[in-house]
Amino acid sequence: MVIQTLYKSGALGTGAQLWICSEITQSYWTQTIDWYLNFQISRSKTYTPPPQAPELQKLLEEYETPEVNSQLTHLGSPTLLASQGNLPSEQLIEMPLVNSSEEWLHLAYRIWKNLNAPPLRLFLPNFLPVTEFELQWPGRTEDHDLTVVPALYEES
Repeated sequence: MVIQTLYKSGALGTGAQLWICSEITQSYWTQTIDWYLNFQISRSKTYTPPPQAPELQKLLEEYETPEVNSQLTHLGSPTLLASQGNLPSEQLIEMPLVNSSEEWLHLAYRIWKNLNAPPLRLFLPNFLPVTEFELQWPGRTEDHDLTVVPALYEES
């Protein structure tokens, strides 16, 4: 696996179809990306779906269809946003807060693989230095190229 590390000058440039970043409170990069996305990340935190239409509810009961969960977003779940036109990527995933860097990396890896492993750029959270990423990334033995952007303010 080839890992390319990008820093401030090249972090928001072209080169990956999917960007994965940390929760907005955990990353300067996510805050910057949110600005370029017209605050879609911030707005997704407060979104509540409209209630189910009575006509739909009546049809579901009439045909004995199981209840449809209209809650599109759940706290603590990753948020997938279309970023094409605002950023040089097609998709962006904001990862939720987790308990450890290993858990964050495994969740990011699983999502990436479920999306058929498109070209990837990872914006590391403040708590995850590049050296730790290189040791813990689940796909480190696979033949994929990815770019990593270290946090600007890594905790020591």
